Amino acid sequence: MRGCKALQGQKVNKGVIMSFSMDIVFVGATVGSGESKKSGRKFDMATIDYAVPAEDFSNDKCVIQKAGYEVKQIDMEKALLSKLRDIPFGTKISCQLAVDPANPRRTFVTDVTVSKQKAA
Repeated sequence: MRGCKALQGQKVNKGVIMSFSMDIVFVGATVGSGESKKSGRKFDMATIDYAVPAEDFSNDKCVIQKAGYEVKQIDMEKALLSKLRDIPFGTKISCQLAVDPANPRRTFVTDVTVSKQKAA
């Protein structure tokens, strides 16, 4: 996780990391539910959008150079939307993350606090 303080303030239970914090540059948040127009499947989502420095990409067939930032997403608890509504674009926030017990590969944001440091 580039530009983050991953595993800071971690809680450990029997050698397994249960939660940790990550500093991000806030872009926005989305909460939604309904039925997909395309597939007809029901969906339920809650995400935070955050900015990370853009990274160049190259392989044997192409080279892509980037400048600035790109937006990434991470899942969050829906109840956080009310807390995020008043946070301005570009604010550095600290996210408390937890591991989903039903899917250990998935982490999600459980709480946020506005960082005292300014975003770069």
